[in-house]
Amino acid sequence: MSTDLIRAQTPEEKELTRKLAELTLLEGQLAQQELDLATLQAELHAFERRYLHIVGVRYAELDEINAKIDEIMMLRELISQNPLERRAALIVAHPVIR
Repeated sequence: MSTDLIRAQTPEEKELTRKLAELTLLEGQLAQQELDLATLQAELHAFERRYLHIVGVRYAELDEINAKIDEIMMLRELISQNPLERRAALIVAHPVIR
């Protein structure tokens, strides 16, 4: 016959066991959420690269269009000036005209 005694857990030990199980569960949830975050950050980075590539090209096109508009507006203004002012402005705008 065995004379070993089985010791009952104290309320503190029961609470500790419960808290350790809860901690294990929370650590698993944290690991999954960290993985989700890393995935979302990678997707966001890829989106930002595509966005900047597409928008960057569009901004370059817009800059060219705006430069052409500015040139046309300047030429329209030159046409409305008297001949001497027009010639002086053209020489400043396009030095090859001299």
